[in-house]
Amino acid sequence: MGRNLAIANSFFLQFTNTGDTDFSMNLFNGGSLLKTRFDTSFIWSYNLLAVTNLTNGIFTNNTTVIILDGLTNVISSVNMLAGQTIAQYLVAANPLTDINGNTGVIDIQQQPSTNTYNIRIGGLPSVSKIGFTPDGSVLAIPTAGTFAVANPFVTVQSTIPIEQIENSETGNSYRVMSIDLYSQQQEQLSQNIQYGNKNANGNRVLYSTNPVSDPYGLGIVIFGADVEGMIIDVETIFRYTINAQSQVRLTFNYVKGNLELMRGLNQAFIQRLIVQYATDKKILDEDRLHEIIVQ
Repeated sequence: MGRNLAIANSFFLQFTNTGDTDFSMNLFNGGSLLKTRFDTSFIWSYNLLAVTNLTNGIFTNNTTVIILDGLTNVISSVNMLAGQTIAQYLVAANPLTDINGNTGVIDIQQQPSTNTYNIRIGGLPSVSKIGFTPDGSVLAIPTAGTFAVANPFVTVQSTIPIEQIENSETGNSYRVMSIDLYSQQQEQLSQNIQYGNKNANGNRVLYSTNPVSDPYGLGIVIFGADVEGMIIDVETIFRYTINAQSQVRLTFNYVKGNLELMRGLNQAFIQRLIVQYATDKKILDEDRLHEIIVQ
């Protein structure tokens, strides 16, 4: 049996994308190849880094980019030729693997309108330095304690660790009654949400909903009826895109039960629809019969 969520009836996930491109992630779908990988609770960053050998993302000299751990062991060493780009370096360097077998990823993005760079390394708890030679600079990289996904420019904070939410899906099921969104970026608030599960035939079914803005303009989007039937369990898909340079908090309001209970609730919901359909059909048939008699 999975662990229960250590919260009462709701939890939130807060996403921050400091990169220059949108990033889509898939949550809750345990065991699926679609699932977005969360590396570890470590992410290392260095912002506004000026490198002599880099101009507009292009190496101007033959350069060796080296990444070291705290004991000066080499995690990565990649030789770049003059004229090659950061994009080519990232392809050659990723994924990173330290001496303990931990895997991670590095990303480098140029600050707009400047010749400085932001560097993020996620998933490696032992990273301490990155160097560019013959530039000669070996720089310590400060750490930020949060969750790192496969894109190290996207971080996640939450009521409890995302790993615990995912572990809790085994043996438990969470019916989501509503989702509240909060963001300072209006475009982020209008971002489409997709969610789904497996139907009775074992096929994945994906639904899509567009959040409805709060009429009082508080930056909160609330929708409940649109997620009717959304359940978080080991088969769930939840797909959401974090826009570039955006931050958003999603609060999931739920009712928890074991899988057997949730299947019973689902069956009751289906039965209610069947009864309602039969009632509506009977009324419609009686109306039609009355029209025929009158004619």
